[in-house]
Amino acid sequence: DTGLIQMTPIEAWLWNDIRAVDVVVYPQYPVLGFFVDFANPKAKVVIECDGAAFHQDKAKDDSRDAKLRADGWFVYRISGKDCRDGVDSDTPSQSAARKFVKHIALLHDIQRNRTAHQPI
Repeated sequence: DTGLIQMTPIEAWLWNDIRAVDVVVYPQYPVLGFFVDFANPKAKVVIECDGAAFHQDKAKDDSRDAKLRADGWFVYRISGKDCRDGVDSDTPSQSAARKFVKHIALLHDIQRNRTAHQPI
């Protein structure tokens, strides 16, 4: 539950993976006049969920990503299909979304309470 912030189903599925990996990002974070799906402002990392209904204008997404990157942000996009992967699985830790989130956490060191002996 994110309180007053409204999420699409694919954002909610990815939020579950973000929380499971214990990555420090904020949902619906304002950056350069946009609200990005998830962001870590200190590491300047943006994670966007691309559902078919909301991301039909690829040129608009590309323009927005270019503006974010020009300001020093790292932008990662994951498909709605991959966000959904593993939701009903007995092994969600093997899902495409969970692996995606773990990879970003490792690249940018944005995982909370990670120790040297803790697996990623």
